Amino acid sequence: MLSYDDYSNYFKGKVNVGMFVTMNATQEFYDKMYKKEFEHYMDKFKRLNGDVVLYPCYNTLQVSDYSKFNMSSFDENVKKKTHDELFPMDLQNAYNLGYQLSR
Repeated sequence: MLSYDDYSNYFKGKVNVGMFVTMNATQEFYDKMYKKEFEHYMDKFKRLNGDVVLYPCYNTLQVSDYSKFNMSSFDENVKKKTHDELFPMDLQNAYNLGYQLSR
């Protein structure tokens, strides 16, 4: 896909990419520690000549019962509250993004 002569792209097609990242991290932690790294990952997909969209999902609910796992550093009530508030919106945004990228 990449020429080692001049580093041009042989790929002439177009592939749109949606990157969904779910994480235990809050948005503030993501912005501080992860954002630049994931934006760097996005650059790799730009070689596919399409739109590349990153959609991070913050402070996600990882399991249904935190007491069954060694996860005491997380507050289950906060996780569930965040899930109840944000998951429906994230789900709708994921649908919209998929629709947009597939057009």
